[in-house]
Amino acid sequence: MDLSVAPREDFPYDRIPNGRNYKWGKGTVPEFFYYYKDRVIWGLTARILNHFLEVTEAAKSN
Repeated sequence: MDLSVAPREDFPYDRIPNGRNYKWGKGTVPEFFYYYKDRVIWGLTARILNHFLEVTEAAKSN
């Protein structure tokens, strides 16, 4: 998933370097989908599940 920042008009630009000309970063975040029976697990829940699976796989390796 591509991410970009779009602050609202009431953002306190006067409190950050370069104010309204601040160079906002962009990035990407992987999006995970898991299927369980007739359900789709996605979003934050899928990210937590993915992390759990990575941790348990790493523990099996040790």
